[in-house]
Amino acid sequence: MIGLVFIFLFGELEKSTALINVPTAYVGERGLEFRMFGNLEILGENKVHPFDYQFVLGYHNPPFEAYLTMYTLTTYSLDVKYQFSKNIAFGVDHITYNPWISPVGMGKSVGFVDDVQYEKVGGRPPELFSLYGVYTRKLFPFFEVSVGLGRGKFVGYGPLSHYFNSDILFASTQEELREKSHPAWAFGLFFGGKITILPTLYFAFEFDGRNGNVGAFWDTPLYQIAIAFTRLEQLRPPKALLNPRFMFGGGIKLPGFGREKRMGVIAGKVSDVKTGQPLVAKITIIKEATKKKLKPFYSSAMGVFRVRLPEGRYIIHCEADNYEPKRYRVRVIRDKVIRLNVMLKRKLTQEELLAEKYAREGIDFFNKGEYVKARERFKKALSYNPSNALATEYLKKTELAIDKLVEDLKNKAIAMERRDPKGAIELWKKVLYYRPGHKEALDRIKALQALLAPKKPAPRKPAAKPSKPKPAPKKLSKAEINKLYRNGVELYMKGKYAEAVKIFEEVLKHDPNHKGAKKFLKKAKSKL
Repeated sequence: MIGLVFIFLFGELEKSTALINVPTAYVGERGLEFRMFGNLEILGENKVHPFDYQFVLGYHNPPFEAYLTMYTLTTYSLDVKYQFSKNIAFGVDHITYNPWISPVGMGKSVGFVDDVQYEKVGGRPPELFSLYGVYTRKLFPFFEVSVGLGRGKFVGYGPLSHYFNSDILFASTQEELREKSHPAWAFGLFFGGKITILPTLYFAFEFDGRNGNVGAFWDTPLYQIAIAFTRLEQLRPPKALLNPRFMFGGGIKLPGFGREKRMGVIAGKVSDVKTGQPLVAKITIIKEATKKKLKPFYSSAMGVFRVRLPEGRYIIHCEADNYEPKRYRVRVIRDKVIRLNVMLKRKLTQEELLAEKYAREGIDFFNKGEYVKARERFKKALSYNPSNALATEYLKKTELAIDKLVEDLKNKAIAMERRDPKGAIELWKKVLYYRPGHKEALDRIKALQALLAPKKPAPRKPAAKPSKPKPAPKKLSKAEINKLYRNGVELYMKGKYAEAVKIFEEVLKHDPNHKGAKKFLKKAKSKL
């Protein structure tokens, strides 16, 4: 957009993309800008320059902008800025042919009272090219801040401003800071904020490296009105430096001039990240600098999309049903086609999420060498999602690791049985920890325990008692049989195969045709 703006304001307001004097990281819409402004001194005792005015011609072509300022008929300067990213910009103000420049002319002894007074406190810093970098961020919808470092016009040595430049890092005393000669390379800190009250009304406050400034702005697409106070640091003593200024002004904007926008193309395809299957996705394009959203559109049935856009930086937001959305930052370049392959990941179901959770827990236990806990987690993961590749892969690794441990324990136990039966029993018990129901371990433990048991005299055989008829086994209901069956399944899932076998055999005693018990009995026996 091109704006033709006539504004009678103080020199600090010479840029539409700044606060008052503090630059921001933003660059205006492409076009030209003409500004005229002035200011009036208030409260000052040295009214050498009670009023001044300037003319400015600006040019915007994101991410670049430039301003040419005329202070007097013989005094000019050039300001340039480049927007490095959405929040960061670098620039140079006051590129000119004299080391000292001010709204009232050039020269070391020319300027406002407070500028000239710097000669008494170590020298006036040369303002030949005021280099700076600035960071701007919106903290809330209504509040925005800008912070930066700069040299030249951003370095001050007033009652307060001298605390905000780099000289303070190298001075041992306040006297040394105020009296020594100041280097040309000194940098000063500047910062400011913008508070939006209405879409067209905002307030700005700032510290520009030398002075505090505040202002109020009524800004619409067609006109602008503003009031501001600057050089508020000069309200502090000594009174000889009092030089605050008051500003009031307004202007109009006339859009619609300039060349055709330079265009580029973004083309791409949306696919499933695992299968590569093309997806129909909703694509929303957001202009990064202004946060303006363009009208959304959809990719074709083959997942293909193509859009022509003006040169600049954009955010591409892609979303499809049952898929996680994804964002890309893209810079459109004139007459270039930017290729963008969008790979979307399918959203997981609740069961798949649980399987992922237990699989990750299992991997943690596996890495710690806690294989029994790892095996339990992997089996639990597979109970929620039998096709979970991670759990399947690591369960195999876990079983192999357990097999190796069991084999080592068996060999050690067998070698220890003669010299240390008790130690051998402990090793066989460890085998049972890793492989519950392990037949060889159970048999060996039983034999070793019998070997260690004290021999007792054979008991006399008691007189035979008349045998009593055994009570008939209690008949279980269908619900009791199913409960018994579920207990067996739970023991099987925990790896307690020997105990599970007993339970399934008990179920089949009461219900010989129980299909589930038959199936799991066979599987449990195969694990022994």
